[in-house]
Amino acid sequence: MFALYNQGMKKNKEKDKTKTVQSSIKTTEQSSAAESGESENVHDEETFSTTLFDDVFRTIVEEFPELLISLINEVFGTHYPQDVEIIQLRNEHMEPGGKIITDCVLMIEGRCFHAECQSTKDANMIIRMAAYDMAIALEHPRWLKEKEKSGAGRQENMCYRIRFPQSCVMYIRDDGSIPEELEMEIEFADGFVYRYHVPAVNVQKYTKEEIFEKQLFVFLPYYVLRYEAQIKEMEKQEDPDTEAARTVLEDLKDVCARLKEETDKKDKAVLYAGLTEMVQTVARYAFRKTGKKIRKGVEEAMGGKVLELQTLRSFREGRAEGKAEGEESKGKAVYRNCRRRGMSAEEAAAVADISDSLAKETEREWQQEEAFWG
Repeated sequence: MFALYNQGMKKNKEKDKTKTVQSSIKTTEQSSAAESGESENVHDEETFSTTLFDDVFRTIVEEFPELLISLINEVFGTHYPQDVEIIQLRNEHMEPGGKIITDCVLMIEGRCFHAECQSTKDANMIIRMAAYDMAIALEHPRWLKEKEKSGAGRQENMCYRIRFPQSCVMYIRDDGSIPEELEMEIEFADGFVYRYHVPAVNVQKYTKEEIFEKQLFVFLPYYVLRYEAQIKEMEKQEDPDTEAARTVLEDLKDVCARLKEETDKKDKAVLYAGLTEMVQTVARYAFRKTGKKIRKGVEEAMGGKVLELQTLRSFREGRAEGKAEGEESKGKAVYRNCRRRGMSAEEAAAVADISDSLAKETEREWQQEEAFWG
């Protein structure tokens, strides 16, 4: 399984955690401004699109993780409120074959959730998911005490138990062959066979009405991809005043208007600015080969050229300052390890050498992990 997984990973460029959608905006603007007669390498094109879509999803996870609540509720039948506490777990895992990076791993009320964003069909995706889930599970092993009968009576036997997260794959393109779930069978040495399955979410099967009704705003940046076939035809024409062009542009305009209305209701200017930026980023990529008049129509339909709002800039500046506190994460890791080995909260804080406030925060996270194991 891991050999096949590693082969698949070699085909995909390793994700850079520090890269965000902002760099993709500049790249898509340069791409759309390029001469239409330029030759393009198909492999580079696919790599670029995959990287861009990953950047957008990573931005959602890092800046607006609350958008994933509706996705989790939709896929797993949960009913978490939008303001439920979310703990983002590490997404880098070391394996014998090297480092693997998952898209999103969250802890909510003691339950672990894992989501991957996929833009292309990958026959080995279920194998990759099994490898990801195993890596996540191995991050949080637990000792179990069992009583066994022996010749001398009953004695304690210690063993580990690992628990897989609840996982799903979010497919942002629909090629007509996306199943409802991915599955594989795992046969153990004793002959026991376990059917491992992961829900597959087809973003493009959700209508605009369903997206807004269920608050699945995490789908909105990829909404335009449902029009890729029509956009392909639009690349052959310059006039944006055709029935096909008007239909697409009016729909995109309506999406942005409804997003503005929804976020205004909740006084979420930063969320509106961030989502609008991501919607426009993917749209610029989708329309990059169309004529200038059509691209201009796209900008106008979605609110004009991106001018990053002050609220979004201030929000990101605040997050950048927070990243400077990276050393704290090391102390938190030491604290959790100490607690896992049976130390008291006071002892763990002393060994980790962290402040009282950080110790309390880490203890709360630790309790969430303990709740995960019931």
